[in-house]
Amino acid sequence: MLKRFSSMVATVLLLLMLAVPARAAVEDASQASSLIEEIMTYVQKYHIDHPDWQQLTAGAIEGMLNAVGDPYTEYLSPEDLEKFTGSINGNYVGVGIRLQAAADYPRVQEVLPGTPAEAAQLQVDDRVIKVDGQDVKGMSLDQVVDLIRGQEGTTVTLTVRRGSVEKDYRLTRQPVSVPTVEGKSLGGGIAYVKVSSFGQGTAKELRKIILGLLAEENNKFILDLRNDPGGYLRAAVDIASLFLPAGKLVVTTEDSQQEKESYTTAGKPLLQNCSIIVLVNSSTASSAEVLAGALQDHGVAKLLGTSTYGKGVVQSVIPLDGGGALKLTTQRYFTPNGRSIHGRGLQPDISVETPQLQLPVAKAILAGGKYNLTLRAGQNVASLNGEQVKLGQMVPYKKDGHIYLPLRFVLEAAGYNVKWDQREQTITVQNGTTSFSFKPGQPTARIAGKDTRLPAPVVINSGSSWLPVEVLKQMGVNVRTDKDSVQIVR
Repeated sequence: MLKRFSSMVATVLLLLMLAVPARAAVEDASQASSLIEEIMTYVQKYHIDHPDWQQLTAGAIEGMLNAVGDPYTEYLSPEDLEKFTGSINGNYVGVGIRLQAAADYPRVQEVLPGTPAEAAQLQVDDRVIKVDGQDVKGMSLDQVVDLIRGQEGTTVTLTVRRGSVEKDYRLTRQPVSVPTVEGKSLGGGIAYVKVSSFGQGTAKELRKIILGLLAEENNKFILDLRNDPGGYLRAAVDIASLFLPAGKLVVTTEDSQQEKESYTTAGKPLLQNCSIIVLVNSSTASSAEVLAGALQDHGVAKLLGTSTYGKGVVQSVIPLDGGGALKLTTQRYFTPNGRSIHGRGLQPDISVETPQLQLPVAKAILAGGKYNLTLRAGQNVASLNGEQVKLGQMVPYKKDGHIYLPLRFVLEAAGYNVKWDQREQTITVQNGTTSFSFKPGQPTARIAGKDTRLPAPVVINSGSSWLPVEVLKQMGVNVRTDKDSVQIVR
């Protein structure tokens, strides 16, 4: 079976010209082609299973491309090519749900309006248990999505778990068009814009949404590139032109002959005088990294979240005479400051590893850097600046007269940078130029450069670090307690 294209959508360029190979290269290619043809002929004619030519051709292509050792170079059948371009531009045939990977079964993240899923009344947080009777536990998200999508007019049965109840939904697949850009005002002059992929029309969509948000008197923007797999390189350059003055370098590419090409902005920017935070995570990739890297290098935006994916190479899509295409890695790219991020990603300016805190913390920063966090022992919901944030399994608890709080969640929610040193088994907390260092289980900590005895140590529980409330007070944090309730103000 041919290698399927991955969910990490590659940057795509239109390959207009191919270099003419030298005579020696032509002779080598001819000899190799003859050898492959000879072996395929013997296998097809004499192997006891009589494999057909299509099977052998597919295997030969897969083996050849695997030998390159590049996960981004692959053959796309006509069907795969259609899916590939459709996924970038937000067009596909399916039932109209966005899924999110979960520990057991994928959850419905969004039900798109005007789709079979909405008509069947599927809901956010539903779990997809089976597709056409096949249990999907343990499958990758891509595998589940492939099972759900298919030909227009065909049906698929989803077994959905809602709470403790399971129910079958028989849905007819239809074309679905998903906007690649969404935006809304959050209040206080702050606007939120989500870009889900870099399609051909994404820059135009984004421009329209930004103009609408500016008309609502927003001057602070959160650009969400989390889980954005990228897309067209040209789209990244066009989007950068909305943020940067004309003539600014966005990205430089370099091919196998060390030929370089620079891409610069054009036109008048819309957000030149706005405060901007860009949300990123480990699934921010490809063209999304090109844009984030350019905004970071030019100092017009701060990146907040976790390190990005680290895809610093460019693919060209070469149409094949027999249908389909070859997606081939042809260039490396570099940020305006000359950084190659391949295999290492972009590092955020503001590290916030707790996913559900990334947007609230970005809002707090743009609102002036004020944090008002309230938690209660035994409850899995906190309040940050009046907004509810789910704690998940990180529920505060009481033990031996102390209230223990989830360390990373609390400190990141209060604007601190938290790092775990695996080798030293040490937690470091940074607040400007002041740092704090804890070793779980130890009775002392290094606070503001001094060894300080703690009223109770930081502990490890269920794989996470927990901080006694009294330690926050030793750190100089403004903490108020009332029975089981804790309020932190910064």
